[in-house]
This record gives sequence, structure tokens and C-alpha cells, in this order.
Amino acid sequence: MEYLTVGTSDIKRDLFVPIKDGIELSIKPTGGIWLTIHDSKYDNYNPWVDYLVNNPDVLFFKSRGHDLWNQPCSIVTLNKDSNIYTLDNANDYEYLINNYPLGNDKFSYELMSHNYDGIYVDVLKMLHDIKYENQFKMIRQFCVSSLVLFNVDCIDYYNSGCVSITPFDLEYYVYECPMYKISSEKVKKKVR
Repeated sequence: MEYLTVGTSDIKRDLFVPIKDGIELSIKPTGGIWLTIHDSKYDNYNPWVDYLVNNPDVLFFKSRGHDLWNQPCSIVTLNKDSNIYTLDNANDYEYLINNYPLGNDKFSYELMSHNYDGIYVDVLKMLHDIKYENQFKMIRQFCVSSLVLFNVDCIDYYNSGCVSITPFDLEYYVYECPMYKISSEKVKKKVR
């Protein structure tokens, strides 16, 4: 399975920011590498890129230091033995708050990182099985199903790429159908 991260086309060990639990009001962690599932057969669709082009304020924020219309990206393949926790229902959430407690029905990503290489949050499945208020907060804050890697060593290889967005009017984007294309190099790279 492949995953897409937008914002870098060069994954380096020395630039990796360790995972940290979020601020008090946030259910999201900081650091790590954030990705979404990607199917290379479809170079004009990815859930995270769709979210970006449909939310220009987020696209603009993510574009600091990059050309707004040409976003660097990487398509990542994980090692087969990667230990990824899948969170897609209330029982999975309850397991996390009981085994990696942070208080107030929240769990600690930092504690999880001692046992897991990452967490995959399936917001669509979780939406159908909500038991805790923080599950709903998580769905809203994550926005799209996401893989958050705690550890770069679980990456087998990645391909550098670019998300080329057809320019559109940022002020009146709701009246347009933003288009984009995801392209990547054929060279398989290892994390350095």
C-alpha cells in the first residue's frame, strides 16, 4: 500500500520531528509524518489533496516556502513488518485511552510511539461508531483518514514527487472545480 505526504519531496532522518501530544484543546499530535492512502493509478485524486484545494486557507498555510501551485510530495511505501495501530471504532479508541492514558478521555501518542510505528485514523468508519466526545473532535480535527508515522525507520522507500495544481481563484474557489495532478519519480529512495 502507498501513502502520500504533501510538503516534502525529500524525507530525511535529521529533519524528522518526534511525535508529541497536542496542546490541551487538540486531539491531534504534532510532529511525525502525516500521510493519506494513495493509489498511483489515479494521479488526479487523493483525499488530502482534495481537502487542500477545497480549503484554500489550509493550502495557503501549507505552502509556506513552496510554490502554491506546485507542492512537493512523497509517495511512501512502508516495511511489511511495520506496526501500525488502526483506529476506526469506539472499542479501538477505548483501548487507547485505557492503555495510553492522557486524561479526559484522550490518549498519548508519545506513549503509543513506544509500541507502534504509527496510527491510522479512519475518520469515515469512526464516524459510524462514536462513544466518546473526543472521537468526534478527532474526526473534525483530522478531516480526512490519515496515517501518522511516529518512526521513519518503518519506511521501506519513497518516491519524490509534485502535486501540480491548476491555478484557480482563491477568493471564489467555491465556484470552480480545482484540478490537480500528482506525479512522482520512478527512483525508489531510502530515508537518509
